[in-house]
Amino acid sequence: MARFVAVAVPVPHLDVLTYRVPDGIDVPRVGARVVVPVGPRLLTGCVTSADGTDLPEDSGIRDVADVLDDEPYLPEPCLTLALWMAEYYACAPGEAIAAALPPLSTVESRRGVALTPAGMNLLAFEGIDGLDGVARAALRAIAGRRRVTLGGLASDLATALNRSAPVPVHALVARLARQGLVTEASILTGAPSGHRRVRVAAVTPLGLAALQCEERPRALGPRQRLVLSALRDARDGLTADDLRQRQLPVDGLRRLEARGFVAISWQTRDRSPFSAPSAAHAALDDNGQRRELTAEQSRALSQLGAMAARGGFQVALVHGVTGSGKSEIYLRLAQQTVEAGRQVLVLVPEIGLTPALAGVFRATFGDRVAVQHSGLSDGERHDQWHRIRRGDVDVVVGTRSAVFAPVTRLGVVVVDEEHDSSYKQDEAPRYHGRDLAIVRAKHAGATAVLGSATPSLESYQHARAGRYVLIELEQRVAARPLADVRTVNMRQEYAQHGPDTVLSQALLAAVGARLERREQVLLLLK
Repeated sequence: MARFVAVAVPVPHLDVLTYRVPDGIDVPRVGARVVVPVGPRLLTGCVTSADGTDLPEDSGIRDVADVLDDEPYLPEPCLTLALWMAEYYACAPGEAIAAALPPLSTVESRRGVALTPAGMNLLAFEGIDGLDGVARAALRAIAGRRRVTLGGLASDLATALNRSAPVPVHALVARLARQGLVTEASILTGAPSGHRRVRVAAVTPLGLAALQCEERPRALGPRQRLVLSALRDARDGLTADDLRQRQLPVDGLRRLEARGFVAISWQTRDRSPFSAPSAAHAALDDNGQRRELTAEQSRALSQLGAMAARGGFQVALVHGVTGSGKSEIYLRLAQQTVEAGRQVLVLVPEIGLTPALAGVFRATFGDRVAVQHSGLSDGERHDQWHRIRRGDVDVVVGTRSAVFAPVTRLGVVVVDEEHDSSYKQDEAPRYHGRDLAIVRAKHAGATAVLGSATPSLESYQHARAGRYVLIELEQRVAARPLADVRTVNMRQEYAQHGPDTVLSQALLAAVGARLERREQVLLLLK
């Protein structure tokens, strides 16, 4: 009996497609990546269902080209959220799943071109004199790389012809194809794994024996002895870059390997977005003491902690004035959640807010904190995603895209500044990060915490109607006074000073008073 799977591919407006699993290949698991043909291309898709066996053998359904994963690549919670998002926001399932995948995780084909035997013969016997200069340069460029994408050919031609812009190649390739000199070729780009692999040197038992041998001290040169000593002290081995940073020679590693003193292997190393190791202490106040919570903070934490401890899906709106200490509540709630064996997801609206908040959490949770946002390099985002997927992380801090972080023991989802419009994704696939965070918490049976000094109207109405638990913080930490805010009616200013008035008299007077005291003024224009 034929075996079929449903696959979501990242093509707009395209529903899941059905493919046949060829004989000799195990049926891929739901959430695994597969390479499938879509029209003339090969794309990486995600298996959404693997139980379709009621189709006839001769149904004309195309075969899966390759299976990239033995196990689900996208965890079930992320796949479920992406499919819900596709249904709710009316986008293609493949587009939604692509938003949940990390960079460097897909393989696809691009349109390329290669020489035909006739084209190779023409080049070999210098029979290209009858072609124009662009065609001759194109054949030479293709021959130099055996096969090349159309974009690569355009760049190669620009270099060969000394032009500043890429050369248009589509019509050129079509003409050469009609002459039988070139043929279209599919070129796969990308790799099943985006992990960085580096060569790592480690000392062998023979190398240790050579270090300890005093009968033949000249068996090792002084530079070789320095390298072996450094490798002996490095439990996980050292890369060439590690040795250079220690100002140790790397040119002799091959000779040490040939003598059996060093073993060189390929290892996977994570790319870290953190510039410095995390502190191993909890967040402290200016006096080096553990911060004391205010009475309002204590009540809020007690209420949120009880909600998280009860389990099940709940939403709380923390309506706290600016400076009321909401971040400290998030931190303490995260500690309680992690101690209970569950994970925490913290969303912030802007990339610029991520480092500071991640630093606060890293000061408490050390290296078991990951970040996810588009400001990271593709490699860093890929490796952080896989750290989360492996379970090496207790807390994830990021922007709206972090809602898809592959945490599997989610206990609390925090959406800081929940009113911010930056949570809305304005390009396909379009979604609202705050609303997806609430759905994510619902699927996981977790507590969702929305925090803001100026809640959105919809969240505040949900809280007033009893659908959310409303927690209010009306005082700032250490009884700091709120900023003095005055509202000026600009209609009166226009009536008195004309329609071209930009700054009110009250503002001009306040700015003048500050400048007289040699203070600075910051004006924000919207």
